[in-house]
Amino acid sequence: IADHGWAGAAGEAGIDTVGFADCNDPALFAGAAEGKIDVVVPLDDGISPHHYAPLTAYILDRAGLA
Repeated sequence: IADHGWAGAAGEAGIDTVGFADCNDPALFAGAAEGKIDVVVPLDDGISPHHYAPLTAYILDRAGLA
């Protein structure tokens, strides 16, 4: 699980990858279309981070880290 830079490198290396990508940066979405990235979560880096609190809580809960 990584941001677009780390996720792109991991996917290219064949590592199972979930990446967070800004909506206007197509690289991870292209990687997913090519089968290199397992899941891409589209985000908008122009939005205040507190709006992503529900997403953060969900991820931490699913990981057993809540």
